[in-house]
Amino acid sequence: MLSAIVGSITGENDVKAVAMTALQSIIPFCEKNLTVEAERALLLSKIIENCESKTEEVKLRAMKCLLEVTKYFYDYIGMDGLELVGHVTIKEIKKEDNDDIGAVSYTHLTLPTICSV
Repeated sequence: MLSAIVGSITGENDVKAVAMTALQSIIPFCEKNLTVEAERALLLSKIIENCESKTEEVKLRAMKCLLEVTKYFYDYIGMDGLELVGHVTIKEIKKEDNDDIGAVSYTHLTLPTICSV
C-alpha cells in the first residue's frame, strides 16, 4: 500500500494532492517501513520534494504529511532528517503569503520540544 501511494506522489498535481492525503492517513501504521533507513529516506525525500511544490494544495498536504512523520516517528528520523524538516519548515514560515502552510510549519518547530518533555 505504501509503495503504491509513494509511487503516485510523482504524478500530476491533483494526483499528488490525493496521494499526500492518503499518505497522511496511513503514516501512523507505517512503523515497520519507517524503521528501515532506506525506506524512511525515500519517503522523507518524496514528502520534502512536495513541500516545495508550486501548487499550494500539494504543498499544504505534504507539510501535513511531514508533520505526521515527525509526530509518530521522531525517534527514527535522526539528525539528518530533522535538519531537512527544519530547513523546509523555516523556509515556509518566512513566507508572508501562506498562513495555512506557515501554521503547519510552526508545528514542526514546536513538536520536537513537546515530544522531548
